[in-house]
Amino acid sequence: MVGKLIAAFGIAALSALAARSYSEEKRRKESPFSFPDGLTEDDFRQIVEDAAKRIRKRYLKVRVEGSLVSGSFDSQSGLNTYSFSIDFNDYGKLTGKYWLRSDNADSAIPVKLASTVREEIEARLNTAG
Repeated sequence: MVGKLIAAFGIAALSALAARSYSEEKRRKESPFSFPDGLTEDDFRQIVEDAAKRIRKRYLKVRVEGSLVSGSFDSQSGLNTYSFSIDFNDYGKLTGKYWLRSDNADSAIPVKLASTVREEIEARLNTAG
């Protein structure tokens, strides 16, 4: 009986945490976004494109819409294509912090792209401010 109570409490706690996490993600995504002074949307797009060119180990296609970077890349075998998205909207600001989703959690490609973009954003923001 005690085991069932502990399990039920654990499930309830995880459900509450997931609901809070979803609510927080929704709040972050819905925050009105604007680019900081000295870094335009075109600058951001160029940062992403330059970072993608450096990762051309496999076919990598990227799209930039506001603070959202999405794209796809081929598997090593070339038989599969995986999608990813990197959201740089940090509660309405571009800070370098990002949220990443990928069809292939084992691939380093989206992480490398996000890290390279983050480093360049941080370098430009530190230089500007």
